[in-house]
Amino acid sequence: MDAASIAKLPPLIGMLAWQLWSLEWSLRCVLLCVEAGRDDLTVREAIDHFYNVVSGETVPVDALTSYDSLRELIEKYNGSAPVPIDPSIVSLRDLLAHGRACAQNDMVPHFSLIKFSRPKNGKMIVESRGELTVQWLSGEVQRVNAAVDLVQTRLQEMMGPSYSQITDWSERQT
Repeated sequence: MDAASIAKLPPLIGMLAWQLWSLEWSLRCVLLCVEAGRDDLTVREAIDHFYNVVSGETVPVDALTSYDSLRELIEKYNGSAPVPIDPSIVSLRDLLAHGRACAQNDMVPHFSLIKFSRPKNGKMIVESRGELTVQWLSGEVQRVNAAVDLVQTRLQEMMGPSYSQITDWSERQT
């Protein structure tokens, strides 16, 4: 991998993390709309309150504040969505969050992320591996971007186009 390609990796990793955060937020907003029976006032008040919480404040549990993982959010979303989100995005998120970054430099630098299972009987399974290349990262950004678009489209269908301004805070670039 040449120096120019290496320089592109950090922004792509950041873009991927941003897309995953945007996906989670968008899923939470759709699930909040479902919980609230699509009541515009209830949804807007919950979102407004969420944006203004402070450390130490006690808040009610709803789709925005729940302790649900990305896996649980996607499962809930897919339970009522006409077009489901690819659940393998969770593995990508886990790889990014928990993978071991490694670099091999045999004349040409090579970067990878490797995620292992919990140890069992002194051994671990390689659960996933991602090659940190411009091509791989760009493809994953596009894949998550497509999922965000799908969720945002559903939110707009449920609540109207004004919700994209409230919920779609990612600056998606592919």
